Amino acid sequence: MSQEGYVRIQKLYRKKFLQHEKQVEDRLERAVMKFAGKVKEEITDRTKDDGTLDKRLAKELKDEIGRLCGWYSEEEKEILRSGIKEAARLGMRGQDAAAKKHMGELIEKYKEDKEVVGLFRKALADPNPMLLSATYGEGLPDDIADTIWDNRWQDGKKLSDRIWKHENNMRQNLDGMIEKGINEEKSAADLSRAVDDYLIKPGPTWRTDILPAKTDRATVKYNALRLARTETNHAYQHAQKMSAKNSELVKGVKWNLSMSHPIDWPPSAAYEGYPEICDYRAEEDHHGLGPGVYKADGYIPWDHPNGLCYLTDVLLKDKELMRLLKDKY
Repeated sequence: MSQEGYVRIQKLYRKKFLQHEKQVEDRLERAVMKFAGKVKEEITDRTKDDGTLDKRLAKELKDEIGRLCGWYSEEEKEILRSGIKEAARLGMRGQDAAAKKHMGELIEKYKEDKEVVGLFRKALADPNPMLLSATYGEGLPDDIADTIWDNRWQDGKKLSDRIWKHENNMRQNLDGMIEKGINEEKSAADLSRAVDDYLIKPGPTWRTDILPAKTDRATVKYNALRLARTETNHAYQHAQKMSAKNSELVKGVKWNLSMSHPIDWPPSAAYEGYPEICDYRAEEDHHGLGPGVYKADGYIPWDHPNGLCYLTDVLLKDKELMRLLKDKY
């Protein structure tokens, strides 16, 4: 039997996931905009009649902006945590819906064979790993969120480490920008523009010479959205991997390139004879199961930060599944 119905549901839930991911990004963007607005309000409130900052209020301004950095960091954590949890829930529901759809199609196809139908019904009704909700319960999204929160990237840092680093950099950079603005008698308007450039504006263009001391070539907004895309994608795919590893239906997981995957890469991006690591993952026959297919019960890599690749399951053929279920039941 074709697995088109199964894959169609996986793609449907991926569409739902991408919509959810966009909602998380929108929430983070609003939080950054609100943060920038509050910082600029504090600057305006301490502006002298000539438009420059009041040096006597520098410490007070720094303290207040430090408090705002803490507020924004907590907002970011809450948005990311809830976004990761919902991504995991969508992954779980998508996998369960696909499994139920496929089993229903098998039961319909073999409805004249009572023995085979009985096997399929047992497999579907048994509280076994075929359905994540039956195996792990509705608390699974929280468990996956914990896993994602504690997972260390290749550089050894966890998500909480990155949020702390971003907050610490913000504090230092905004402090330094205030110092420069005051010492060089810059206008409050110039400092506010610099705040926008640092927190919100895309790209390296700066409209003033009030620059942050520590930059990682990206705005605060960009870093927040990058974390959101990376970690929600990891949560969604983690649910898929758990399902594939435990399901009798699945023999492999295929790595797919997104439609927006670049074609041209510099030589420095080459990996194992392919233009880039994602091309290797999607095109290499890793285990003799076909291009891009990993063993369902083996290691399936995490996508890289900001990655848009996606996973689909490769199912056992009907006869393979029947043999497996006969051995089990």
